[in-house]
Amino acid sequence: MTHQYAIEIVTPPAAEPVSLNELKTHLRVNTAAEDALLTGYITAARETFEAMTGRACKPTTFRQHVHQFNGPVALMKAPVTSIVSVKVYDQDDQLQDVEGYETDLLSCPAWVWLPDGYPSLSSVKRPVAQVEFVAGWTTTPETVKLAIKLLAGHYFKNREAYTATSFVLRDLPMGFRAVCDQFMLGITGYGNW
Repeated sequence: MTHQYAIEIVTPPAAEPVSLNELKTHLRVNTAAEDALLTGYITAARETFEAMTGRACKPTTFRQHVHQFNGPVALMKAPVTSIVSVKVYDQDDQLQDVEGYETDLLSCPAWVWLPDGYPSLSSVKRPVAQVEFVAGWTTTPETVKLAIKLLAGHYFKNREAYTATSFVLRDLPMGFRAVCDQFMLGITGYGNW
């Protein structure tokens, strides 16, 4: 079965998993001259990790728009800690809250099912449903924090894709990629399950 979806951030994380001071210690930077730049690199590194793995580093509220809800729906971020709401367009094309849905939040990906015998969904509205949920670690694993520091440090030391002495595009650091490989969900974009 093929599920098509789009996902958006409703509420971003309240804080980054790596503090500015942690990154500065990692980089052995002792001045405040580039604090704003380093803060941006932390955010960019976290966003890159999340995009590559499908995992949220800190609690974040997502809304996943679902184009087909004729079976279980896999939630495309992890680890899912709670479902905020499940809404569907009914046969009268009205967006309705669903009661009595079932979930499996322990699996990765997490799953949501409509209740048995749920009335017909809209045949015109697309996407036909949306699931709002919270995903993210309350305590980010140290390995993930290291990966974020490695990538933020890479951004800091290699501010351009090319250097004056090398016309080779600089790749992501191997240590960062190795951590991403450990945490990769393998569920990005359109998926087949």
